[in-house]
Amino acid sequence: MPSVEISNGVARHKLPQIPKEEIPEFIRYVQTLSLPDGRNDYNVGMTSDVAVTAAKLPAKALKPIQKAVDKEKVRGMVQKFDQIKNDVLIVSQDNQILDGHHRWLAIMEKDPKHLMRVIRVQLPIKVLVQAAHDFEGSHIRKLGEMIKLVKLLPQGLQ
Repeated sequence: MPSVEISNGVARHKLPQIPKEEIPEFIRYVQTLSLPDGRNDYNVGMTSDVAVTAAKLPAKALKPIQKAVDKEKVRGMVQKFDQIKNDVLIVSQDNQILDGHHRWLAIMEKDPKHLMRVIRVQLPIKVLVQAAHDFEGSHIRKLGEMIKLVKLLPQGLQ
């Protein structure tokens, strides 16, 4: 499968994906996180240390962390620019993309200055990725694909 490599990136199967309908709940979830002094880990708490803000940023200001993307998927999204141009991406405190790398790259190809809607979570990307893994509404694409395949198996083989 054709792909675009991003140096020092994280493999796609290690990055959680948050379905569009789960984003509001994920934001509520990260707002309940309590950070210790080192800010390299977190605990789920009753009060929030984590600020979350909405912003519009040029696509070129965002930083990818996913190691590889599927060129064909990106090409398809470029053709659907009007359908994806207002999608929201979740980013870390320094604008690293948590989820939405294919959409981001499609917009970069079409218009790097396009103002993208982002939700910025004031966490380092490593902590944000871990929080997304721990969030019940997230999934990892490969696992999700495997679950779909298992559901297609005859009853006795599941």
